[in-house]
Amino acid sequence: MDGGVRIKKLISFLLAFFILISVSSIGIAAEITIQPGTSVIQNAVSNSASGDVIILKPGTYYDNVIITKPNLTIKSSSGNPGDTTIKARNSRADVFLLQADGIKINGLGISGATATRCSAVNLSSCRYCSIENNKLTNNLRGINLLYAHWNTISKNTATSNTEYGIVLGNATANVISENTVYSNARGIHIGNSDSNTLSTDTVRDNSVYGLYVCGRSDRNTIYDNYFSNTNMTIKNGIGNSYSTTKTAGANIVGGSYIGGNYWAKPSGTGFSQSAVDKDGDGFSDSAYTNIEGSIYSDYLPLVIPGVPVPIPLVADFGSNTNSGNLPLNVAFTDKSTGSPTAWNWSFGDKTYSTAQNPVHTYSAKGNYTVSLKVTNDAGSNTTTKTDYIIVSTPTPTPMPVASFSSNVTSGNKP
Repeated sequence: MDGGVRIKKLISFLLAFFILISVSSIGIAAEITIQPGTSVIQNAVSNSASGDVIILKPGTYYDNVIITKPNLTIKSSSGNPGDTTIKARNSRADVFLLQADGIKINGLGISGATATRCSAVNLSSCRYCSIENNKLTNNLRGINLLYAHWNTISKNTATSNTEYGIVLGNATANVISENTVYSNARGIHIGNSDSNTLSTDTVRDNSVYGLYVCGRSDRNTIYDNYFSNTNMTIKNGIGNSYSTTKTAGANIVGGSYIGGNYWAKPSGTGFSQSAVDKDGDGFSDSAYTNIEGSIYSDYLPLVIPGVPVPIPLVADFGSNTNSGNLPLNVAFTDKSTGSPTAWNWSFGDKTYSTAQNPVHTYSAKGNYTVSLKVTNDAGSNTTTKTDYIIVSTPTPTPMPVASFSSNVTSGNKP
């Protein structure tokens, strides 16, 4: 009897164990590895379950992928977007269309979505997704966030996209960080989007503009970014911030503190490129007020540490003489500071010169006002000196009067 009870207990234990194993195995994520081909990513997505990881071997894939299952991961096995490329099979559709929460796209090169409103990665009404370490090239849009919230867009490169690198529309509380966005038509566009954070992004050389923040975008925080674009467009909005509290830590241009942004232009004339940092803390001594004509200011704009304080462009000149009889030759000397690259002289007698150190001849009597305008990439400056040159007529030489004398007037010869 006792042995039978023990056997029954053992059977019950084993049955419970196998039930436990069966239950615990439900929901375990599977890893699905696929090889390059056409539509193979979409097939893998269609046959996957929430939580699965789809791993792409290096090579070229041709696909348009719609993801409606949450918590799905698609990544390259190498982690290198340069050797795992996904090209749009249909250029009139997004390469990746995300329509579920918690999706991760990592380590892929994505291109070829070129038609109207098409994107390399389109996050549509999804949350908590992560788009990281991808290269988005030759699309209409690189990454598009539309009614997308609480997503992370990090460490991506968006370049050569014909409309936008990264664009937000009605998107809230997303983190856009450590991305490089260059040589697109438009860099990062924030449209009607609130409470997003942009930090440690490099946005440069985009042809139409680098950053656009529309007037209906509120409470966005934008700091520790490197901007180098000819045009930036900052509308007013409500509660946006372009700097954060000064905090110890390496910033995007190598300084020792986190604060605002580095505002540059390809011509070298951006605010941060000409700002003065006398105390050497890596911030401009003055705020960047009214950024691009908006109501906003960056109160801790970054400067590159170790760069000498720029010498302001100030026009000045001297000459070898200030007065004399005509014709009067005057050698002018440029004494301007700030490394001018062009000179425009006005000598006061309706004659001009573009030489740095001209010599000019005055041929009429008078008092002459001289001005010099100097120019470089930072701008121009002019100085004017009134009655600087005085030219006189020489005193006329009197007519000769004949006269003579001798030591004697009479005497014996010889």
